[in-house]
Formats: sequence, structure tokens, C-alpha cells
Amino acid sequence: MIPKRIFYVWGYNEPKSTLANICLENWRTNLPEYEIIEVNEKTSEWFDFEHEYNTNLWFKTVYDLKLWAFVSDYMRLNIIYNHGGIYMDTDITVYKNFDTLLDNKMFAGNSKNNIPELAVFGAEKEHPILKNLIEFYAQDIWQSPLFIITKIFKEKLETLNIQTNPEEITKHGLITIYPCCCFHPKHYTEEFSSDLISPNTYAVHWGNASWFSKKNIYFLSNKHRIPLKVLLKQMEFIEKTDPDANKKTSPEPLISVIIPVKNGTNYLKEAVEGIKKQNINSEIIVVDDFSDDNTIQLAQSLGCKVIKHEKTKGQIAGKNTGLKEAKGKYIMFHDHDDILTFNALKTMYAEFEKDNALEVVITKIRDFLSPDSEPQPIKPGAYYGALGGSMLIKKSVFDKIGYFDENLTAGEVISLTSKFEEYNIKTKKIDFVSSNRRIHNTNYGKTNKKQEFKDYASILRAKLIKK
Repeated sequence: MIPKRIFYVWGYNEPKSTLANICLENWRTNLPEYEIIEVNEKTSEWFDFEHEYNTNLWFKTVYDLKLWAFVSDYMRLNIIYNHGGIYMDTDITVYKNFDTLLDNKMFAGNSKNNIPELAVFGAEKEHPILKNLIEFYAQDIWQSPLFIITKIFKEKLETLNIQTNPEEITKHGLITIYPCCCFHPKHYTEEFSSDLISPNTYAVHWGNASWFSKKNIYFLSNKHRIPLKVLLKQMEFIEKTDPDANKKTSPEPLISVIIPVKNGTNYLKEAVEGIKKQNINSEIIVVDDFSDDNTIQLAQSLGCKVIKHEKTKGQIAGKNTGLKEAKGKYIMFHDHDDILTFNALKTMYAEFEKDNALEVVITKIRDFLSPDSEPQPIKPGAYYGALGGSMLIKKSVFDKIGYFDENLTAGEVISLTSKFEEYNIKTKKIDFVSSNRRIHNTNYGKTNKKQEFKDYASILRAKLIKK
């Protein structure tokens, strides 16, 4: 059983913020039978700061760099593993008693984007999932691109074959993960509304997106690529030479996956879940082309960034809309009915790390017949095709070649590859299947084949004229 005590982390002798004081008073009021314990550098009975600082390189490094969120990440795991209890960030307010949670071996809450959170969680002493997470920070953190605790937690759950749903409770022998309404009814991008609170809401996490300085983002993004001593020297140089080195900013996604869609409720969930399983820093942008079904609501429930066209413009305009909103350094266009393969984004991105001059990676795709489709022939084996899910493109490429021609209806693929040739864009094909392409009765290529041929003819004529 989980003990009735709540831990929080705060720097020794550091004055508390107004929000922290409000939240602490809220805990005392709504959980009067729970012991509330502050842990800092001096509370060795709960956390042996000196030992951890001297034996865990990650903890020492983030403490020295004053990356307090990451200091707290490590401390919370260690505290609950060694003592058992509940951990809460100091931007959590409590809405109802936690007693019904204490019979779990471990509990956490899911978020709207289906990434279970550790801003508030509880566990019995020496819980194996916490042990596994602590071991990750001992060595694996230096080899992995991951650094945000929720992404690390999600990956560890997946290694245990624990699949989660933001709208449903997930019960496993080791852990119970509650739906988003219980602890995280508010996504950090949303304005708060009392409508978000339900009888199932135990608490609300008010946190905004994490913010870091440019210098620290450089550290977090390169810790697995550059030896630590070299990396710290580079950070010193950045601080001396860049006046904005300590300017606060947010870590941008590495990859933006853009999904143009109209009336996509049948297949969109599978497509998005395939992207989320990639375990690489990415954002998913769904551009809704004036759907008259529940596509927008579905995309929002899956944690995607959603942009809505106010009238039907077509999928090519949707790609341009997504490009204008994309924050990633790399772009993938993805059809709403296709599914990325395991580690597709990591495998494609790895090619850019090998060759800085590379601008486009092209992979193979494989067709599969959708279970809801009538029988029909499909292409055998894997094949190269510049289709959604089979290209990862540096965003800077579009600064050279421009956006898609919205006068086209379905010929944007040949237009894009022609521009790669025209502008000497460096591309590379790799023998890897990155996407499973769904064949069904309403594939865009089938329903627009006549227009697609017209577009191809128009593009080829223009190409010949230029020559």
C-alpha cells in the first residue's frame, strides 16, 4: 500500500513562489491526513544529496547547470523508490481525496496527448518501474536523445507492453494509469475552464511548457552526440559569444509531421499512434480541410496541433498550411490512412547525422489491404515512392524551392521531386521500409487519378520548356 505522505522538491533556503505557496496550502486543506514533506539538499533522511551528486554524473551535471526541472526529475524517482509515497510538483492543486489511489502498487495520470505524466504520481517502496527509470539516468541518458521525463517514462512503459489511452483507465499488474480527466484535464496549451473539472478529477497540473535557455537546449539536444567535456566547453563558448545564450526559449521539435486530411475519422487514430510510437522529438500537425465529421475532435483528443481550413482547399493547400506552422527542422508529410513502421523517423534522421549536407532522405513503402476494403490487387514487396511517410526533408529545402503549387490537384509529388533535381537538392535513398501504405476504396490517388495525370502532364510540359 502507498503511504499517506506527499513529497515535493524545493531548493534549500530558496523563497517559494506565490503559486507554490497557494498549492501547498491547497494540499493541506484537501488532504489533511497526509504528511507533506519538502526535500532539498539538506534533507538527507529522504534524499542523500551528497552521495547522488558524487556518484551520478547526470544528476551532478544538471545540478551544476542549474537545470532545476531535471534535478527534480531525478530526485522524485529516487525519493519515491527509496521511501514510497506520493510525489507532486508545486503547481498541482488537489480537488478530491487521494485515499482511493493508495491500494495501487503505482499510479500515474495520462495526458491528453497520451503521454503519461509524472508531475503527480505515487508508488510503493522499491517499485520496479522506478528502479528501471533510475537506472536509465545512470548511463542510458548519455546515449539516448530523450531528456524529458514523460517521454522516458512512456518508452519504459512500452518496453513492458503497457499500452495507454488518454480516455480510459489502464490497469497493469505493476501500475494503474488514470485517464487524463483525473490528473491532467488541462493541456498546457489550453485556457482553463471549469468545464474541464469532473467528479473524476483528483488534481490539476497547471504547468506550462518547459522553458530553457538557448545554451541549455544546446546541451540537452547534444548530450548523446558530443563527449561531455567537449560539450561543456562549447557551452562556455556559446555563453561568451552569443548575447542570447541565456535567453529563455522553448525546445523546438526536431521533426514536424504534417497530416492534411478531410473526413479522416476511419484511419487517423492509427496514423497518429504510429507517429507517437517513434520516440523522437516531434510534433504532429493535422490540417483539417473543412471536414464534416469528427476529424477535428479526434485529432485534438490525440494531442495533435490542429489547424482548420474555413473552406475546402485541397490536400496540397493543407501541406502548405502545415509547412507555415511547422516548428521542426525536418518535415515529413504523412497521409492520414498510412502507418509508420517501427523506428522509421529515427532511422531516417540518422542519415542526416551522418551527412550534414544531406537534404532529403527517401525510403521504401509497402502496401497493405485495409481490412474494411473490398478485395483488390496490391503491389508486391516494398518499393521506393516519394509519397507520404517515405520522405524526410530539411525544412530549409522549402526556402530554396518554394511551397507547393496550389493550382495542382494531385500532382504535387512529381512537382516536388522535379524541383529537387532543378535546385540540386541533395537526396539519398535508403533500403528501409518506413511506411505501410493502406489500400482502400477511397484512396486519394484512386479518386483523383484523372486529374493526377493532367497535373503530371502539365508539370512535364513546364519542365521541357525550361530545358
